[in-house]
Amino acid sequence: MKDGRKAIANAKQAELVKLLKELAADVSLFKNPKARSNIYQRLEIYYIDDEEKFRHFYSDFFPLIVEISENPELGSTEALITNLKFLMDHYQIQNKNQNGDFKNVEDEIVKLYDHINLDVARLNHFTRTLSQTQSGLSELKASSLEAEEGIKRAMNAEKNYITILGIFASIVLAFTGGLAFSTSVLENINAVSPYRLAFVMEGLAFVFINVMY
Repeated sequence: MKDGRKAIANAKQAELVKLLKELAADVSLFKNPKARSNIYQRLEIYYIDDEEKFRHFYSDFFPLIVEISENPELGSTEALITNLKFLMDHYQIQNKNQNGDFKNVEDEIVKLYDHINLDVARLNHFTRTLSQTQSGLSELKASSLEAEEGIKRAMNAEKNYITILGIFASIVLAFTGGLAFSTSVLENINAVSPYRLAFVMEGLAFVFINVMY
């Protein structure tokens, strides 16, 4: 008996999921009076008797909402919420049971709308949070790349400065060395013959020209 009730509950849940997919697929569904009446009657799956109603499986709704949101061919969660809101606001009892009592499932429709709306809001919040996280990661990655480029530019500038300083130092050392050499030679200018002096002057000129180059 217990297995039989479980099988009936599973069948009702499957029918409810099918109905929710139809509600998500067409936002203009309730413009047709015949379609409205048909859906009102299908929602009577909630009715067992006046004392007992079918309780839907809340855990099945979130996977369904994710599936709809990821597949545009199934419709949209916005259409689903709009149609459920219409159902909640405009529901009309269609039939009576064998005792002549109306099969009223208004409270169950309110619970259904509340649960679906809650899961859609939860999914939207998660999607926004994920989008913000991805945006933050992209900005962080861009900042990291800019920092790397700045470090590379700084390292290249440092290399250039070292090169410039090295060239300048070598020029100063060469010029100082040439000046010291020429000073040493000229100090003894009075101790040489004119021919040697002319030769030394030519040598000094050669040295200074090469130093400047």
